[in-house]
Amino acid sequence: MKKSFLLIAAVFLAAAVEGSELLRNSRFENPAENGVPAGWILRDIKLKPELPDRPSAHPAVSVKNGTLKLDTQKGRFEVMLIQFRLPLKRSEHYLLEFEVRRIEEPVSYRSVVHYQTSENGKRVWKNTSGSWLSAPEQWTRRTIKITLPRDSSEPYLYFAASGIGSVEIRNVVLRSPGIILKADRAMPVTAPGDSVKYQVVCKESSANAIRYRIRDYLERIVAEGTVLNDEIICSGLPNGWFCIEAEEIDSAGKSVSSRSAAFAVIPEVPDAVRTSPGNQFGVMVNPHTSYPFEQKVLDAEYAARIGVRYIRTHRLNWGRAQSGPDMPFNWNEADRELALYRQYGLRPVATIGWPVPAWASEADGTGLPNKMNYFPKSELIAQMQNYYRELAARAGDGIAYYEVGNEVDASNFWMGRIANAQSGNDDGIFNDFKEFYTLVASSVLAGNPSALIGPGTTGAVPEGVTYKPWLERFWSDPQVLQNTTIFCPHYKTDIDAIRAIMKKYGKEVPIVLTEIGGLVNTENYKVTPALLRQIIKRTYVQYATQLNKGGRALCKFLLRRIPEVREGWISEMLDSDYTLRPEYVAYATLIRQTAAGNFERELNLTRNASKGWVEAYRIAVPGGTVNLVMLNDADTATVTFESPDTSVIITDVMGVETVLPVENGKIKLSMYEDQPLFIHGELRENPGPVKHPEPELVLSRTLSLKNGSFEQVNGDQIAGWSTVVDETGGKGGKAPFLVEPDEMEKTAGKRSLKMSSEIQTRWYGILCELPMSEIPTPEAGEYLVFKISYDQKGEKIVGTGAGVTLAFRSADMRRLGFNDGNWARGTFDWTSRQRVSRQYPAFPRGTEKVTLEFYLGIATGTVWIDNVKVDIELYRKSNASSEYIN
Repeated sequence: MKKSFLLIAAVFLAAAVEGSELLRNSRFENPAENGVPAGWILRDIKLKPELPDRPSAHPAVSVKNGTLKLDTQKGRFEVMLIQFRLPLKRSEHYLLEFEVRRIEEPVSYRSVVHYQTSENGKRVWKNTSGSWLSAPEQWTRRTIKITLPRDSSEPYLYFAASGIGSVEIRNVVLRSPGIILKADRAMPVTAPGDSVKYQVVCKESSANAIRYRIRDYLERIVAEGTVLNDEIICSGLPNGWFCIEAEEIDSAGKSVSSRSAAFAVIPEVPDAVRTSPGNQFGVMVNPHTSYPFEQKVLDAEYAARIGVRYIRTHRLNWGRAQSGPDMPFNWNEADRELALYRQYGLRPVATIGWPVPAWASEADGTGLPNKMNYFPKSELIAQMQNYYRELAARAGDGIAYYEVGNEVDASNFWMGRIANAQSGNDDGIFNDFKEFYTLVASSVLAGNPSALIGPGTTGAVPEGVTYKPWLERFWSDPQVLQNTTIFCPHYKTDIDAIRAIMKKYGKEVPIVLTEIGGLVNTENYKVTPALLRQIIKRTYVQYATQLNKGGRALCKFLLRRIPEVREGWISEMLDSDYTLRPEYVAYATLIRQTAAGNFERELNLTRNASKGWVEAYRIAVPGGTVNLVMLNDADTATVTFESPDTSVIITDVMGVETVLPVENGKIKLSMYEDQPLFIHGELRENPGPVKHPEPELVLSRTLSLKNGSFEQVNGDQIAGWSTVVDETGGKGGKAPFLVEPDEMEKTAGKRSLKMSSEIQTRWYGILCELPMSEIPTPEAGEYLVFKISYDQKGEKIVGTGAGVTLAFRSADMRRLGFNDGNWARGTFDWTSRQRVSRQYPAFPRGTEKVTLEFYLGIATGTVWIDNVKVDIELYRKSNASSEYIN
């Protein structure tokens, strides 16, 4: 634990409002023309083909005063009202509660939660409470208990009616057991001086008391008490993020149930900040997954509330407007989305060209995975161009920037034409993208000649991840430059290096960072307060660096967690159910403090800390100066600044201001690495240019890797190595994946290791444990680098490819984090390769083992590995007292 004043880790994790209702539109509001409420889908099934169509006088669904009616039209139809994508967690318990009655004639009803699970090695559909029941004559309350299996996915709910009469349903709640905290507002964000009220409902007994605590983002208790009227008023709090934790207490003082919820106090955003040219702050909304329009509205509301100007979306793509090659364009979704963003003052950054509709892909009809990453069929290219030309014409200046493709310098999202993908022809795949880009970009510019458009790449440009050297080859092509007016990289890309290549070829364009923001590695998606603070710091560092270099429209990855997706990292400001996380407040503070100004320069204050070093940026804002200062490479330190002012205002990431007097021309602060600060006032710099601490190599060694040349075998068993079987939980468990020694192919000794598969696998490979006793644990200011070297040969490798992974695992081998790369495809002779890991100032929490893994993942073909070696290097960044730092 970093800070002495921290309490024990909060047992009420505010990453999810578990007590909230988990249904969207449970009162069946905002019906469409056919009566279907927003967020629900109707299935009206004719029981006999010869029956006439349903008359308009008997709609399948109708709603009045929050009561849903399902009409079978005298037994001619079976009616189902469905809600997909329920945000239910695996292995958790839930309650479905509702009231039901029949109208006139006898009728049966069902209330069913469906989900997928595994049975005998296959994914099958199961349900909870799927029986038909006779609807009662009088309103009757039903409670159904639901528990989803550990491997469940895709849960959905439906209400159905079948029989002569009609069914009415009302007061529907889907929730986890125990008390519920109901806020007095849809968005749990209040302005300073206001209050948030929570009503406690679903108590076990009305006589029980409610004990509550309110914690801030540092886990400190800022308020607590006991109430008997079941209403908790949260008032008098400073700016910031807060977690309210409530317990139901019975007469014996025993805790019956508990619940938590997150809320925030955030000042309103001044118009001068919101509309300033300096406001280059954006967010990225849930990408290529399908989600209801009402969630898009909430996304827009949450973004606009904190002053966001740009919103990156994948939802304006060709595949969203055309469902098949013979279907016309349907502009309803695109028009609604663009109108929504205009309503909230948000400027879209549209990722287009990817994903290619599966039915339009060259890979359509093949057994290849990820079909939407391939070149479109030649006969459908004209349709694609027509769509993008018309999109640009319809949108006009309603789209701020167009980004063609997503991270196309890597193989994750771009495979080119099938022939080049199957042969592993990286040059051909790169040229395929240039051709594809020109087709899409020229179409957009034909529809809107003033459109700003460019390719979407990773943070590894200008070099590129897979197709190297990416930017040099792209920018040297006059035809693609003719259709390029911006450039779109991600995260910590080297803007200076990008501009140097642009200048070399005579065309410099704005650099739009379509993904940026802190990422924290975690294989199990366990959210902790410490990790959430780390995200804030990393986001601040990336934003300050890139804004200082002139980056535009920096779209935070991610506004909200993608439902049903758990990645190897945490990055989001909201959970999938819109539960606030501290970074939402911290991002709001960053916008309010800097968006009305201009980043002028990085300040030379690196040596001003007693430990570690200081990174600082000066921002000129109307009426003065704001300095963003951050401590690096030390958990905590005393930091001293010089100022000509008599006092300065210190603002923390939650927006709390403190006036600090300047004594004898100096300010002395206690700072923490994960808590950046804003200083309003003038700071004197140290002489000379800014120079960050340079790392010194303090340790280098080759690890004692067991059987790195695969010489020790026992039949087909290779000593020291084991097989990794589909760790990501995919469906390829029975693929004939072979791991065996090979005495015919090798670069030294008697044999190599061979991995092969003739059909598509998931993530399969081999693994060995590295000797932990030889791996030091980095201390503050230190980091560790792993250098993996090996020989590799490939034959007809198709798909993601053959690559190498470094993984961090718990004692029971559960993976906590990983770093991968060197994905090779095609056919190639023995090649010596090296993979240098990222810098590790610390390992993921709970790491007990480090493993080295080679994969033939989501691929077919054969790969040979030989002469594996792992070196480690420990570096120490020199302290700010070092003489060579200015």
